[in-house]
Amino acid sequence: MTSFRRASGLLIFALLLASAPAFAAPKSVDRDLDGDGRKESKVFYEKNQIQKIQMDRNADKNPDAWVLFKDGNPLKGERDLNFDGRVDTWMDYDANGRPTRVARDRRRKDGKPDTWVYMKNGQIYLREWDRNFDGKADLRSLEDDAHHLLEKQYDDDFDGRFERTVKPPPHGSSGRPDFSTTP
Repeated sequence: MTSFRRASGLLIFALLLASAPAFAAPKSVDRDLDGDGRKESKVFYEKNQIQKIQMDRNADKNPDAWVLFKDGNPLKGERDLNFDGRVDTWMDYDANGRPTRVARDRRRKDGKPDTWVYMKNGQIYLREWDRNFDGKADLRSLEDDAHHLLEKQYDDDFDGRFERTVKPPPHGSSGRPDFSTTP
């Protein structure tokens, strides 16, 4: 969750940059967006409007995070979280700059997402996993606004339909659901 908060903080600062009064900006400007005293970010402008930010988060002089903007608002982001030179995280944003979807290549490291997190108004409501690496979710976890599990859905035969649903026991009961196939 801290990476979501950090990304949101950087986006808020970027939005403030984007909403600054129009000026004759150069095509790109080096910036210290995280406040550590190091200009780790390059902000690209076109017609006085922010178009892209690229960041070097591990100080190796190679960008490892990118955010694309449309009409001054963040649209999509990409990150290399493990600094191996390959993108492993993809983000989509709403009109307020909050993430709506984060896809990650967590297990196979093949450049294709195998986990997804969906958010609305900054709150996670759905998590999905691709257990057989065919590019489609086959396990889902639905949550409420307080991050309480509502149910898990399983596509155990990998046909694109979720055949099995498991709900947690009612609050205060002693029963335990079987989540043994959770990744």
